[in-house]
Amino acid sequence: VNPARVAFKALSVGSLLSVGGFGLLTFAVFKVTGSDSLEDLIDKCRRWTPKKRQELEKRIGINPKSMQHEDVKVTEGMTED
Repeated sequence: VNPARVAFKALSVGSLLSVGGFGLLTFAVFKVTGSDSLEDLIDKCRRWTPKKRQELEKRIGINPKSMQHEDVKVTEGMTED
């Protein structure tokens, strides 16, 4: 048994499983979110992520340094208009 050949096969199988698993996970997320295109999925993630991060920070009781910056404090009550 050639150790180099066994290592090559193991690396090949591991790489295929990794790429295939990531592809399946990405496909599942795409279908679960009901996205029509990649741009739609990215847009949904950009809206979903900040909300979930803020919920998690409140639940754990974390106050990130970025929220303590003077510019953030000054513009806290402002709307985008």
